[in-house]
Amino acid sequence: MASITTILGTHSLSSSRLTINNNFDNINEELGTIENVLDTTQETLTLSGAVSAGQLFVNNGTLATLTVDGSSLTSGVESTFQENVIFEKGHQVSIMDTVNFPTGIPVKGAYLYNNASTPILLGPSNPGQTLVIIGLAQFDIDASNNNINGYDSQSSIAVAMNGSISLIGDLNGKWYIVGSNGATIS
Repeated sequence: MASITTILGTHSLSSSRLTINNNFDNINEELGTIENVLDTTQETLTLSGAVSAGQLFVNNGTLATLTVDGSSLTSGVESTFQENVIFEKGHQVSIMDTVNFPTGIPVKGAYLYNNASTPILLGPSNPGQTLVIIGLAQFDIDASNNNINGYDSQSSIAVAMNGSISLIGDLNGKWYIVGSNGATIS
């Protein structure tokens, strides 16, 4: 913190000029130190040490891209972790109850499908994407678009009421069936 010398009311302005100038020099020196880490033109803050805060809120101007507080971490954008992610308590995916399965890349991690009359035609996958479909009614999966590896229009995939099928996406947009319950696959 800048070392500021107090000018008393009994001091004259002319005799205090040196003190005033030294005070300004000290302030300028401190501002230079702050300027080394805070660039107000580029709006960047560069630190090499720790940041301590009760809450962290990052906003790109229109979207809350990251919010961290004492109980949660919320990312408002797609996030890539370049190292392992360890879940000590569990892992939850978003789930949706639907009678109209999405035709493109599914955006939820799981679907409760409740439409026995319309077979699901899976769109492509994202690499490593996982998907679980749970049948609230019996349903079929139409593999005629070749989006399920190893299955085509001649294949039969039927999932019973309260059955499920689990899939994972490969690097080429295809799905692999990795598990099923109450399903007949041929």
